[in-house]
Amino acid sequence: MTTFEAYSTNLGLFVKMSTGYGIGEKVKINGKLAGDYQKITVPTNSYSSAAWTFLEGVQKIETYEVLKTGPNIHTGYILKISSIASDEIPLELSITDANAVYDDDTEEFKWCGSYSELQALYKPLHVKSEDQWVAEEFEVKVLRSLQIDSFESPEKMTVKQTVDNYGGKATEVDLASIVYYEDIERLLTPEFMLHERPCILSSAQMYSIVRRHIKDNIDAKCATITSDYDFCFTVKHKVAVKPVTTKTEIKTSRGRSYAQPKFKTSSVQHKEVEIFEMAPKPYNGYTVISSYSANSLKDMKAFIEQYLEALIEEINKPVAECPYCNGTGHVVGAKINTNQREF
Repeated sequence: MTTFEAYSTNLGLFVKMSTGYGIGEKVKINGKLAGDYQKITVPTNSYSSAAWTFLEGVQKIETYEVLKTGPNIHTGYILKISSIASDEIPLELSITDANAVYDDDTEEFKWCGSYSELQALYKPLHVKSEDQWVAEEFEVKVLRSLQIDSFESPEKMTVKQTVDNYGGKATEVDLASIVYYEDIERLLTPEFMLHERPCILSSAQMYSIVRRHIKDNIDAKCATITSDYDFCFTVKHKVAVKPVTTKTEIKTSRGRSYAQPKFKTSSVQHKEVEIFEMAPKPYNGYTVISSYSANSLKDMKAFIEQYLEALIEEINKPVAECPYCNGTGHVVGAKINTNQREF
């Protein structure tokens, strides 16, 4: 017997198989194909998913039918080698022509008709019958009855993470699969409504998301990543300064001057000033990035989008030394060229 688990609501039934699997496509519920009802896949923290079917407007399952494959029907016999067919050896024979009788001694069917000596030349001929809808026995276990105002599918947002040391590859995941729900929320809330309940992103998850977003979107003209590990991360602004030319003598491998002194000239146009740093947990004075709580998956999605956009905008702002205070202040958002600063 098939067992359904269901949540009964004023909008209809939310059902799934008691085995945890979703309802297959070759199924009819109350005479309607299961595929015509709304499918709901709920991601979980274990990277698996729970599949529910929303039977909108249905308050009771009256019938459950499954499409069964039609059996192969034995209609006769056909020559194994069709090229030897003749008047004496027909291409096909009916069951009546063969007149097969079961032999208890050999435990085989033996032909007893006029073609008995030709049995070895033939093989059974089968015709596939049509598939049929068959009513199945079933029971429905109602887990809870709920009153809900509306139903919306979980918010979709793909985020990238980096979870290893410098140069690590990005991993793309669904936000719904990495948020955390308190045990009490999981106990009291149906899976298909869990996305409407408060959820949390841990410090470790926030760290890996922010780290990856900065790596993918940083403007190398304005900022640079100076520490990039799974335990700490630092970004520094490239602050434009009045170009300073330095001249350094090039010496021999023994540290002596050449007979004709050689010099290398270089120009310093930027200095680095820390703009952002974080760590997933306490490490060497780094700021531990906070976990974040939201009232729903929708709110979490909105926060992550807003936070990442604002952060990268701040990091990618051009910065230059203030020309009026001898470098003790900075002008943010300045337009910079290689020869002079324009404010």
